[in-house]
Amino acid sequence: MSEFEDILKPKTAILLEYKSTHNPGPILFRMLEDIKKNYDGNLEILLTDFLDMLSIYKYQAELSGVTTSIIKEIPVIKVGGKLKIGNVIRKIPISSYAVHRSLYGETVSAFLRNTSPDAEFILNIQVGLEYLLNLFEKRELVEQIHDLGEYIVTKTRDIRDVIFLNIDALKDLPVEALSLLSIIMPVIAEIKSENTLTIKKSPWEGLINKEISLV
Repeated sequence: MSEFEDILKPKTAILLEYKSTHNPGPILFRMLEDIKKNYDGNLEILLTDFLDMLSIYKYQAELSGVTTSIIKEIPVIKVGGKLKIGNVIRKIPISSYAVHRSLYGETVSAFLRNTSPDAEFILNIQVGLEYLLNLFEKRELVEQIHDLGEYIVTKTRDIRDVIFLNIDALKDLPVEALSLLSIIMPVIAEIKSENTLTIKKSPWEGLINKEISLV
């Protein structure tokens, strides 16, 4: 079992921060392979690809020699963008937050209704969210982050959320929005290399500043 699963606990939500000088792709695909293998496929995975960022992650992983074939079988919701990576179950156009919330919520709900009741848990991954956040006005932005927090604390099923976020892309966002995002996420880790993460925030003792390896 990989060290990453020390923080991938039931109903948790993990924010994986990285800078533009880092390549998050290898981390994503190593994580997917590890989790799939360790749970012998007995889980459901959903991945949301905002504005074609998944194609960049895949490219980075392939350049690093990390296998990416697993993505072919993973259900993907595409929000904006054009490139089809993974098993795309719906394409959602860029729109106002009210429209986005309705379409996205409807799609996720339909996916959850069709998941196996025998699955140990559901892994819900998002990549490229920072670019969608940059498109919204301040009020919509705060509303979206508030809705994310409401979802996290009211989950009735064992859904484990992992959100990759380029913090360099968020520098122009209102400080209130960034502060709210940091508050609602129970676990925050920073990508340090193509193989390692450092835990910055955790509700569990002994994990702060711990380095997690995905090799």
